[in-house]
Amino acid sequence: MMWKGKGKVMALGSLAVLLLGGTVYATVIPHIPSLCKTFNNCARDNQYQKVYREAVKTAASALEQGSNYENLLELEQGRASLKTALDQLATIPEDTLIYPQAKEALEQYEKQFQEIDRAQTNITEAQKLGERASEQMAVANTVGHYQVAKTDLEQALAKLEKIPSESPIASQVQLLQQQYQNQIKTIEEKVAEILANLIDIDWSNKDYWSAQMPEKSVALTFDDGPITPATNKVLDILKKHDVKATFFVVGRNVDNFCPILQRIAKEGHEIANHTYTHSFLPRQSPQSQLVEMEKTQKAIINCVGPKHLPFWFRSPYGKQNSTTLKMAHSLGLNTALWTIDTKDWQHRHNADVVTAKALKSQGQDIILFHDFGAAGLESILVGLKKRNIKFLTLSEALSSSIAVDS
Repeated sequence: MMWKGKGKVMALGSLAVLLLGGTVYATVIPHIPSLCKTFNNCARDNQYQKVYREAVKTAASALEQGSNYENLLELEQGRASLKTALDQLATIPEDTLIYPQAKEALEQYEKQFQEIDRAQTNITEAQKLGERASEQMAVANTVGHYQVAKTDLEQALAKLEKIPSESPIASQVQLLQQQYQNQIKTIEEKVAEILANLIDIDWSNKDYWSAQMPEKSVALTFDDGPITPATNKVLDILKKHDVKATFFVVGRNVDNFCPILQRIAKEGHEIANHTYTHSFLPRQSPQSQLVEMEKTQKAIINCVGPKHLPFWFRSPYGKQNSTTLKMAHSLGLNTALWTIDTKDWQHRHNADVVTAKALKSQGQDIILFHDFGAAGLESILVGLKKRNIKFLTLSEALSSSIAVDS
């Protein structure tokens, strides 16, 4: 509005009136406790009133849009707009007439900004966990794999629970919650299927299970590693002859020699569980036996990731009881002893004895070595290859029998 008239500054109700060059300008200033007293003050106040109006307009637009965010991009855009409004309000000095309103608006919008910020953080973190779980489920074939994915999904749901139901992204939150709950249900079904089909290869049934292996095949297994330099020497020989084997690893050795386990994984060998401290399990309580196995699982994950979680468990010294099997099964682990013991631990400096024992195999055998033993390994590989015997990992050898989700 503008009026023709004289005078410098006058008050007309809620109007601040300013005379400038023969023209009187009037500006609506709501709830202003006092009016500016000089031309310079009025010009300055008008400048910050404009800043205030622009900030309020920006914030109102962001919050109005915020009642109907459809994706995280829109949420981020709304958050950015509200941040712009906050930055604008923060520039208004305390000695301006509009400052009380600006301060009140700033406090209000800061609270709303923090709510949007928390919602964005929680849903973003939840989605990352959900994506990681989906990736894990896509390649999962052991109980351990599924348990890792389930943990991620449970953590994602916990993040989503922190977002208020009145949040502008509540509809997205509900869709994600339903998706993650359905995935958890799928995981539980897969785990139940695997647990129902676990196998145990022991002294009473080893002939039956070895007969399930392909003819003219053996599974070489190495216990007690990784250790240096023995395991690397074994790996060098296996690599030279393009042979894959199964390594039953001790958890504390994994913690101490992780790079060697990483080499085992990188070169395509199978990793299996052989307890954390190589203890005599039948003398231990159920909980202690479980801890031995669980700590090894965690050590393996920490070193080479969940992709290489074991299918198999083997008791140290081949000594186990019903509790051992029960604890292994609770982790989704099959158990396996062996059909040929090379006694390399006893004859680690006598390659001829070890070689003779290994070469008794005509195929369909699980052969026991130790990383620190394995005397005569190269001669054994050459001798078995001459008989056209194929070398398989334990899971490959029994792929038609073990519960592997494809």
